[in-house]
Amino acid sequence: MNIQLKRLETPMTQKIFGAAIGLSTLLVTACGSAGLAPCQVLPSVQGGYVVKFTLNGTAAPGCAATNPTEFSDWWALNNDYDKPPQGSHGGVLIDYRSATMPYPDPPPGPPGGLYGYGRWDAEFTDDNASCTIPTIDPITGATASLDGATTHTVTFAPTAFTALSGSAYQGAEFEATVGVTVGACTGSYKAQALSPAVGCSTNKDCDPFGQPISSGIFNPFDQACYLAATHPWVAGIAAALGSDGVCFLNQPYPSIGGYKGNDQPLP
Repeated sequence: MNIQLKRLETPMTQKIFGAAIGLSTLLVTACGSAGLAPCQVLPSVQGGYVVKFTLNGTAAPGCAATNPTEFSDWWALNNDYDKPPQGSHGGVLIDYRSATMPYPDPPPGPPGGLYGYGRWDAEFTDDNASCTIPTIDPITGATASLDGATTHTVTFAPTAFTALSGSAYQGAEFEATVGVTVGACTGSYKAQALSPAVGCSTNKDCDPFGQPISSGIFNPFDQACYLAATHPWVAGIAAALGSDGVCFLNQPYPSIGGYKGNDQPLP
């Protein structure tokens, strides 16, 4: 496991324990209503999320290097319960951070720290198998995610966070609009993410039914192995994972339709 993600989990242990208790409460609550599933994300202990960022429009003059057209990062999210669930708008939070940002102990929190919080706008998944968070605290830290090599101080400011939820997806895919600021340069990005973050060299590494070890990616997702050599946006996550590439979604959100097999052409 990457040392940055491991460092995250130590101070988050109590939160994860609380999340497990809170989630069990939600599941019990949901049992009486068919089709209800709690809003949730896949916790960091399951490998975190690979996040692909695509710039909306073009970078401002002089900002092409710090607001690239596409790049990637590794994010860790967890479910938090600051109070017991309360009906259709229960106090259910998520926290998040970039696993590529060095994480001191204790870490600086919001506002503008290394981790931030967001609150689901409803307790349960809606009829479209989605859960949403209007705004999430911005985070700021040093990361090489923009190109996998050069370190910059970056601020991420997510809004319009939507997770594909329900029993089949469990928040393993999300999309969001993310403001990315480096110095005087700010760009608006479309973010799409998949958990777990799995490094790969071939499609076989992404196989949900792989033997002797599965990728751990849920089978409903249409995904394959994207290599940094042919997809420059992969450089940030590949450097973080120490891999040639990363398993990622083949379609815009929601990229469902099932894994197409190890023999599908590499993207």
